[in-house]
Amino acid sequence: MYNKPISVFYFASILGAALLAPGVLAEETQIPFVFKENTSAKAAEVNSNFSALKSAVDKRLPLSGGEVNGDLAVTGQTHLDGNLSVNGAINGLQMGRPIGIPLFIGGISAGKSTGTYTGAVGFPFEFQAPPVVVLSPGEPDASGATHCHISLRGLSRIGWGCWGYNNATAADTVSWIAMEEGIFTVPTQGGETRKIMSGVFDPAANGNCSPCTINFPETFGVDPIIFVTVDESMDNDGPTSAKVFSFNKTAMTIATTHSNAGVAAYKIHWIAVEPADTDPIVFGSRLLYIGRNEVIANSGTITFPQPIPLYASLVATMEGSSATTSIRITSAAPSNTGFTYQYYTDTAPGPNGVTNAMRINWMVWVDQ
Repeated sequence: MYNKPISVFYFASILGAALLAPGVLAEETQIPFVFKENTSAKAAEVNSNFSALKSAVDKRLPLSGGEVNGDLAVTGQTHLDGNLSVNGAINGLQMGRPIGIPLFIGGISAGKSTGTYTGAVGFPFEFQAPPVVVLSPGEPDASGATHCHISLRGLSRIGWGCWGYNNATAADTVSWIAMEEGIFTVPTQGGETRKIMSGVFDPAANGNCSPCTINFPETFGVDPIIFVTVDESMDNDGPTSAKVFSFNKTAMTIATTHSNAGVAAYKIHWIAVEPADTDPIVFGSRLLYIGRNEVIANSGTITFPQPIPLYASLVATMEGSSATTSIRITSAAPSNTGFTYQYYTDTAPGPNGVTNAMRINWMVWVDQ
C-alpha cells in the first residue's frame, strides 16, 4: 500500500487544472475522497479520485470532432470553426446574433420578387420545417393582381398564385416574409422586448369554419398586430384571400373569400406581433417596423410614424368587419416616409368606394 504523504495543494492543482479545461463543468464533478494537509493518502483513494476526474474529462465537449448527447448550455460567446449539425433547435443563435428564437442557420427570411400569376422563390437557407409565410402583391400601375395566396410551401422555397377580382392575374411584385412557427420573445432596438407568435390553422380540422376563430397559444400583454395569408399549396384551389375580422389578446377571427371552386382544402398562415410603437424590433440581421392605420378611402397613403431606412420587404393585411377583403401595395418604389395602397371587396371588381372604416396592418423589414 502506498502511504507516502501527498500534498493536498499538489493534488488540488492537478484536479483544478483538469476541471477548468474547456467543456468541463467543475460543479458537476464529485470527488469521493478529500485529503487533509500533511496526512497520508491511500493509493486506492487517490486512484478513485483520479478515476472520477478522468470520467469527468472524458465527458467534456470535444475540441475536435465527436458528439454531445443531451442539452448543452453555454453562457457567453462561443466560436465555431467548421460545420455544426443539430438535431433539434438552437435557441438564441443566428450567425453570431442572439435573438432568442429557434433557428436553423436563420429562422426568418424576407424578400421582394418579380411577380407573375404563379411564381416561386428560394430562401437563403433551409428551414427545419415548412415555415409560416405571409404575402402581399405590389402593383405600382394600380392594375392586375389584388391578392396572392401560397401555392407552394417547402423547407427551402415558397410559391404563390395571384388573382384579380375573379381571375388569375399576374402581380408586378410579390413581397413575402417567412418564419418558423412558434412563440418568440425578441428585443427592440431600445432595449425592451416584444412577443411574436406565428402559426398555421387548418379550417378542415375545425369543422370547416368560415370565418374561423383562432386562439393564440399564449395571451398577449396588449392587442397584437396581425398578418394573414391563405395557403392553397394542397391543391392550389379554393379561398385565395384572408383578412382579420376581429381580435383581442387571446384570439382572432379570420375571414377568407374568393373561393375559386367552392369549399376546398386550405390553411391560414398568421403572424401576430406586439406593437412596438416607433421602437423597431431587432430580428436577426433585420429591423422590423410595424404599425396599424385606420383608413376610409379605398386608396391612399400610409405615412410611417417616423422616417425609416429603405425597406427590403413590405407586407400588409386588412383588418375590420366591412366587406373589404384584400390589399395591394401601389408604391412605385420603397420610400422612407410611407407607402400607397388600394383595398378591395369580394363583391365588385376594383375599388368601389367602401366607406366603412378599416385598418391596414403593415410590417416593414429593413436590413441593418
